Amino acid sequence: YAIGFENQSGGFELRNNFYKGCTSKDISMVKKSNEKVCVFEGFIDALSYVELNPNFDDSLLVLNSVSLLNKGILELKKFNQINLYLDNDSAGLKTKNEITSIFSNAEDCSNIYKEFKDLNEFLGKK
Repeated sequence: YAIGFENQSGGFELRNNFYKGCTSKDISMVKKSNEKVCVFEGFIDALSYVELNPNFDDSLLVLNSVSLLNKGILELKKFNQINLYLDNDSAGLKTKNEITSIFSNAEDCSNIYKEFKDLNEFLGKK
């Protein structure tokens, strides 16, 4: 058993307590707005965002791996505002720096969970 989150290739990102994998690797997009997008490294962080913001009306972009950043950048060009909820580790910092160097409309939102690895860990401790 695993929870699955569909990606743009029609594959699924899969997670359970013992397994982290996918049927095919790609970014995932939940399109709700053409104005604002929230960016996450993984879908569990995106689900944590939804839990914390049940009436959200932003689009969600889940990279599913920071190695898919170039694909994500193509999607980010479509939005006026970019909110970053990336992990507080070296990969998340590098990804944040790359995105903010390309997009002046990108804002780092990790300050709300700055003492935690990511948004999911913050939600679990809240």
